[in-house]
Amino acid sequence: MAPSNISFLSSNGWDAHSAKAFGCRVVWCNRCGQDAERISNSLDGEIADLSALPALLGQSH
Repeated sequence: MAPSNISFLSSNGWDAHSAKAFGCRVVWCNRCGQDAERISNSLDGEIADLSALPALLGQSH
């Protein structure tokens, strides 16, 4: 499977950026409101908690 067919969700910013560098679609669950990692890869989304994930993916609860 191609990395671009994988959606990766993590609460760890460094994991999210690493998955993005690999080519995955990435959402960072930034539960603590941390500053973004100083890595140039832009993520596909950032949420504060998992309740926001369905809307981000275009799905209803």
